[in-house]
Amino acid sequence: MANGNEARMGLELELFTVARDGSIVNKGMALKRKSQEKVRKHLVSGELGEHQIEIITDPKAHVAKSFLQVLDTIEHVIEAAKKLEVLLYPYGTHPGEFEPTFRKKKWYEIKEQLVGTDKFKIASMCSAFQFHYSLSRSVFDRGSGTIKVSRKEKSNVRTVSLYNFLIAADPVVATLMQSSPFMQGYHIAKDSRVIYYRGGENLRHEGLHSEFQLFGGLQPYINTVTDILRLIEKRYDVWRSQLLMHGFDPAVIHKYGKKLDYSWNPIKINKVGTFEIRGMDMNLPSYCLGMSYLLQEALHRVNREELVVPPSDIGIHKPFTVEKNKLYIPPESMVHAVLQYSSAVDGLKDPQIYDYCKAFVKFALETSPKKEHVLASRIGKILEKGQTVSDEMLRQIKDEKIDLKKKLNSRAAKKFATDWCYHVMPDLQLTRKLLERAGY
Repeated sequence: MANGNEARMGLELELFTVARDGSIVNKGMALKRKSQEKVRKHLVSGELGEHQIEIITDPKAHVAKSFLQVLDTIEHVIEAAKKLEVLLYPYGTHPGEFEPTFRKKKWYEIKEQLVGTDKFKIASMCSAFQFHYSLSRSVFDRGSGTIKVSRKEKSNVRTVSLYNFLIAADPVVATLMQSSPFMQGYHIAKDSRVIYYRGGENLRHEGLHSEFQLFGGLQPYINTVTDILRLIEKRYDVWRSQLLMHGFDPAVIHKYGKKLDYSWNPIKINKVGTFEIRGMDMNLPSYCLGMSYLLQEALHRVNREELVVPPSDIGIHKPFTVEKNKLYIPPESMVHAVLQYSSAVDGLKDPQIYDYCKAFVKFALETSPKKEHVLASRIGKILEKGQTVSDEMLRQIKDEKIDLKKKLNSRAAKKFATDWCYHVMPDLQLTRKLLERAGY
């Protein structure tokens, strides 16, 4: 992490499997096995729900190279899906009501018992796009699989700067990637996935992690790497005490006891040595490419220019503005209680959110190669139109004279899902063209 060029990026894309009529179908594992006939096994994985599949990339030095791999994998998955008469639905939530079926894994069973079955179901009703950015080698101990305080203070400062920057950027990435206007047939928010997955006081909604914000909510800014270590220890201690309280054998705790596993927060540090950005809805590949490029360039810039990232009142009115070696971000209370909620509920309709997103994009692209800006062009179109994918989805529903205050009936939900599944192939072709225009 001495400079941006040393960092490696990785991606995870979660998709729903649906039947040709648009209904959820439990074909995730069958599709995984079929796909692995043509794709290296680690690039296609199962997910929590039997109706989900995950596409994974190898670590790459540039997100364009990651997406060349993504496109090749998705094309093989689509071919396998055709043989199984399955469609891929690459968005944050399915529009209709369905009863999820979980894969059988001890890890899943443990969390289900802790949060309760009804809340645990929420996890398999959501699909996310996850972006990884490697930590400095000097602040991560690969032997123990955890973070450490570096002997190089410069590495410690950069780690703190990157972490706080990502916390502040969460409302941006969540807004620009939102594709989940429905949850179980109801219009909840423009980002229903965030509302239901995180839950809690700041989002004013009961959700999966309402009582477990330490594990699934947006976390505070930090001042030092030691703060992260203490947060990890606190999370582990709470998790361990919860397991004991629920009667789990101490041997189980030891077996499933890796300290960096117990985090489903929007921004987390992963046991493989990366910052993991988890706050985004899954979306079409071209949008995933655009957001990945913006994150890559923004994080590279923080690294390259050795920016410190102080929360301040200046960051309210001039977010993501650089002065000398400082990059201003808003106070934590503003990000958590105001921007996070407005992002999920109103999205770009809120002028403050719109300006906040625009400032982030400007910061990310300001020093990046102009030839590569085309990689973020789909995100640029969102800002140009003031319309996210969620907004486009809601417009379709309104055009069909469906009352958003009422629950979508099964027929409407399935038609909607099928319509949006058929956006995938044209978008794959568009994404390849964007990569070609950028020289990849």
